[in-house]
Amino acid sequence: MLRHGVPRFDRFTIVDGLTPYVDPTGAHSQSVISVAGGAENEVYAGYQGRFGGQEDDDPPYMVTSGDADRVELRAGGIRVWHIDISSPPGMYDDPEVVNGRDKIRTVWRILRDPASGDVWFSSNHGVALRLASTGFVFEHQHAGINVCTPDGRCSLLLGDLFGLALDPAGDLWMGGSIRLAKLQCSRPPDFWAPISPVLDVWPDASETNRTDDFVQDLAMIGSTLWVGSIPNGLASVDPDGGVHPLGLHGYESRITALEGDPDDGSLWIGLQWGGVLRLSGSAVTLYGEPIFGRELIDQDVWDIQSDRRGPGGRRRILVAFRAGAVGIYIGR
Repeated sequence: MLRHGVPRFDRFTIVDGLTPYVDPTGAHSQSVISVAGGAENEVYAGYQGRFGGQEDDDPPYMVTSGDADRVELRAGGIRVWHIDISSPPGMYDDPEVVNGRDKIRTVWRILRDPASGDVWFSSNHGVALRLASTGFVFEHQHAGINVCTPDGRCSLLLGDLFGLALDPAGDLWMGGSIRLAKLQCSRPPDFWAPISPVLDVWPDASETNRTDDFVQDLAMIGSTLWVGSIPNGLASVDPDGGVHPLGLHGYESRITALEGDPDDGSLWIGLQWGGVLRLSGSAVTLYGEPIFGRELIDQDVWDIQSDRRGPGGRRRILVAFRAGAVGIYIGR
């Protein structure tokens, strides 16, 4: 964490209060793989969960791993509140979840609604919501497809959800490995609202010959939703649900992160390798090796975010490189 006016980052671990992963061998640090700014001196941190390959039958210490923390920065360190993304026993009148439910472990991305303070989480199994007013956590919503074998056995294909974006009305777009969908949760505010439309951004030829979307990130600019995918590239979605793939002159097949620029509406695009693109109208600018160096751009851009906490309230574009650095852009 970088304090205002301080040139070095502070590092915090489970010793300082972050939530550990506790197995029979003891307490271990968890990998923080997603962050989002909150109120003043507040951040939300998402963890990578642990998996043993048995899903719900994994050991309880694996099932309860991951999730997220709300962290408040203080003069002498941090204060931490763990966010348990699960449903306790008896919450739902459903015999299948009478003993509770804990599907979400890994939190891939976090999105805070600046209007309400509510926080959305995308994960290994759908999306979750934490209400700012009460701290209550809802889980989970998602959209996938049912694929059936000739003998009638069916499975829900969902995959990890990396994409989160709020449209101007406050509805949530969520993008995953299989489908992109909108949760119509704004009017009235309702986590269990209908999911519509459900879009196959890069259409499957058939149920057995699929082109899975593998959505990596979403960005809302005005009323246009941008969708990025490592194998499929970039597409835009109109307010009426029309999908428009877009070529990027050789960079189509390695998009990992997206962010709209609040100053001019341009689109910042993180690449699996090679650096960062900026799409402004039809013009594409590459910020690559001459700017960042080979060491940083040999790995993917993990996330791009923007804020207005720069000098004089200027907007900043914040780029997280998986190789281990944060880039800050404050130019036009």
